[in-house]
Amino acid sequence: MRFQYRAVFISDLHLGSITCNAEAIQTFLVNTDCETLYLVGDIMDMWVSRKKGKWRQEHTDIVSSILSKARQGTDVYLTPGNHDSEFRRLNGIGFGNIHVDHEFCHTTLEGKRLWVIHGDYLDRSVTTLKWLAYLGAWVHEGLGGFNVFWNRWAKRLGRPPSDFSGLAKKRVKDFVQYFTNFVDRITVDAKNAGYDGVVCGHIHKPAFVEHETGALYINTGDWMKHCTALVEHLDGRLELVHWADLRATFEGAITSKPEPSLPFPS
Repeated sequence: MRFQYRAVFISDLHLGSITCNAEAIQTFLVNTDCETLYLVGDIMDMWVSRKKGKWRQEHTDIVSSILSKARQGTDVYLTPGNHDSEFRRLNGIGFGNIHVDHEFCHTTLEGKRLWVIHGDYLDRSVTTLKWLAYLGAWVHEGLGGFNVFWNRWAKRLGRPPSDFSGLAKKRVKDFVQYFTNFVDRITVDAKNAGYDGVVCGHIHKPAFVEHETGALYINTGDWMKHCTALVEHLDGRLELVHWADLRATFEGAITSKPEPSLPFPS
């Protein structure tokens, strides 16, 4: 079974981070076909991955899967985020089917115009307190390492796993969203620019809502904890999907396949 979409939007993979859910990302990409793939920022975590041992082969495999899709005809659009801002030096450049820029406009089958942007430029904690955001990334990385150690012991003792890093990041992101009024700012800007909605990432909080302005606010979430993506179905319908639900469907389709019948001996 393969998932077929007109467009797929994913963000905040944070390849190179210990909390990156590489297995889920790779399984989703390998089993998904789409005409257009939008990488909505923070695909690589260049803030932490430069440290020796952080970048693993499974992260390289994910990059290879993305490049393979481009070679097979999928149009790939990358809008860099604050964790992979080095790619912004390539803004406006195309490499075959791979396009890099600060923002994109996606037009759905129904004619809706969506502003695709990572969103960090509208986050004051990044634009004015970058040192605090950088420190927060390393604190989260450290808690992620402690999480791995703690949950190994918890499994041996028969205790449920804990997510210290996820809880800490959620509290920080909730504060950032409150402090910056992120959702209102980015959605109003999209509406004022003539878009029908915005597709962004950055705050790791998946959402699909209609703002009071009438514009859509869609946050693709992340692939560290939520493992979510925005998809446009072949009929033009937009949906925020969770990999946990897709995986259940995928695995169910595999197990439900009938065993091949064997011919009777002559």
